[in-house]
Amino acid sequence: MANELTIFGGYSYAKGGDIDPGDGFAGLGVTISGAGRITDVIAAGADAVIPLGGLTSLGYGWFRNLDPTNNIKIKAAVGGTVLALLTPARPFAQIPLDSTIMAPSFQAVAGTPLLKYSLFPP
Repeated sequence: MANELTIFGGYSYAKGGDIDPGDGFAGLGVTISGAGRITDVIAAGADAVIPLGGLTSLGYGWFRNLDPTNNIKIKAAVGGTVLALLTPARPFAQIPLDSTIMAPSFQAVAGTPLLKYSLFPP
């Protein structure tokens, strides 16, 4: 089978007379070589590994901050590089994950915000 994961994306920009209709795509089909996925909602706190379920390798991640006030950092690993900062104004990120990222982590900047996430194999 092919194209088991479909990714949607795009943007448009209009401010101060500058108008950019953006770039987007209706659906990019991605063939997944591995099996399974995990989707969950978890409370963020101290820097901790995101539960991977039965996944042994990662290819794509989708992350959403469900908190109206507090920020969440998505990192390559505990103590590692920040991949995304999810704020109430920018609450989501869709990230292709490098094959070296085996244990991504998440950390609340303040409070205990909820993170909804989905992880897919490569």
